[in-house]
Amino acid sequence: MLKSSLLAGSAAMLTVLLASPVNAQSPANRGQNRTDANNDSVISYGEFMAARQQSFARLDRDGDGYMDSRNAGGRRGMRRGGDQGEQQAAPPRMRFDADQDGRVSQQEFVDAGEKQFNSLDADHDGNLTVEERKAAATASARAGRNSTAEERKAARQERSAKRKAAR
Repeated sequence: MLKSSLLAGSAAMLTVLLASPVNAQSPANRGQNRTDANNDSVISYGEFMAARQQSFARLDRDGDGYMDSRNAGGRRGMRRGGDQGEQQAAPPRMRFDADQDGRVSQQEFVDAGEKQFNSLDADHDGNLTVEERKAAATASARAGRNSTAEERKAARQERSAKRKAAR
């Protein structure tokens, strides 16, 4: 279950990274991935991490070096909590909160990106080819289909327990 969760998480994050505004296609680059800065159809480690840094900068709306409840903006990623009914963040990106302090530092975000890149780079050559990205997407789809309702429920309960413990 852990391996399928890691695969699904890595592929899901790759999908988010590749679909982010940083990677939106302009008319001049239609068909090209904007994470691929040199348009060679291969995403190098440097290109991946540069896009990761840009994503962090975009997500850290208040510029304090952390993603936390102040950066959640709007209703998405928010839930009610606490005695006063204040808003608390619970976005999926909080899974990068390695020290469980309720916020994701830039270093935690970068470290998670490095782990993600290494898990996606099947041949460990420092580049993500089109084939490796397609394989990750396929593995993610399979992992989602192959997990049982019981496994998904257990994973949800585990995440909920971690969030409660972090409070």
